[in-house]
Amino acid sequence: MKNTALLLVIFFFFPSIFFSQTFSNQDFNDLILNESKGFSKFKNSNKGTPQASNYDLKFARLEWEVNPEIYFIKGKITFHFIPLVANFNDIYFDCSNALTIDSVVYNSNILSFNQLSGNVLQIALPATLPVNTLDSITIFYQGAPVVSPNGFGSFEQGSHNNDSIIWTLSEPYGALDWWPCKQDLTDKIDSISVLITTPSQYRAASHGLLLAETVVGSNTTYHWKHNYPIAAYLVSLTVTN
Repeated sequence: MKNTALLLVIFFFFPSIFFSQTFSNQDFNDLILNESKGFSKFKNSNKGTPQASNYDLKFARLEWEVNPEIYFIKGKITFHFIPLVANFNDIYFDCSNALTIDSVVYNSNILSFNQLSGNVLQIALPATLPVNTLDSITIFYQGAPVVSPNGFGSFEQGSHNNDSIIWTLSEPYGALDWWPCKQDLTDKIDSISVLITTPSQYRAASHGLLLAETVVGSNTTYHWKHNYPIAAYLVSLTVTN
């Protein structure tokens, strides 16, 4: 009787496993193919200005002034980069035209720049930079970021525990709404330092490890350090009590 029961289990159960496995493998292969096609479209749909593909970002020092009571941001962004091509005499970033670029500094010199249509920042370099040589540039800017469809609000102001809060959420393409950046998913910044200055009754959070809190007058600067590659759309800040 036991042998008969065992044979029945083998007869009815194991074929269903084999059929299910075959069916699942086929579905899985189809899923991989569809996801691969989908990612290709996603990667190429809005990867930022194509002119920015000729350099590699290595490090960014992101300095921001934010008061949660005021919908506004002021920043100083220093990029360290390596040119990848010859005749490198212009550098491009993604940047909302709603932001005001105050100045661009390279080796203590003020550079000329243009805010082009399509939220593109073009900076003219004083000379052709050599290939594969580390260099840096600093952008000073300010403004009230526009609410756009590039991300989930990108730069938001609200309230928390009856006090003001400002936070960012840039997925997938909202980073350019509130800071000049390279919005290319294939070129992550190798590491970043984030320094956020805010009135001392508030606290500021960003990525990585909090290295220091420095009080200057009525403000406090929070210095965060993130040592891993990060895409522009993942860079974020939160300021509240």
